[in-house]
Amino acid sequence: MKNIVLITQVGISIISPILLGLWIGSKLNDWLGTKYIFSIIMLILGIAAGFLQAYKLIIKATKDKKSKSNMDENIKKNKRHLYEINFDEEDKKGNANGR
Repeated sequence: MKNIVLITQVGISIISPILLGLWIGSKLNDWLGTKYIFSIIMLILGIAAGFLQAYKLIIKATKDKKSKSNMDENIKKNKRHLYEINFDEEDKKGNANGR
């Protein structure tokens, strides 16, 4: 389910700046009386912004997965370490009580 959400978010983050760039470009063309130059410029900027945002989302998602798996491994190591400490303490108590 998280992958579907990520794919949807990446798609929206690519399409939104492109459409916004085209809209702003067409408004600038109408206002300044040019034919299509601002639409092309804003389209290129929108594509660049969309793909940059998608790249950031993907990097963040993969980094979160890696950090979560590393965190899980660290928790497991710490639990094992705590168990070893507890067993060592019990052995010391057992030896002190004459066991």
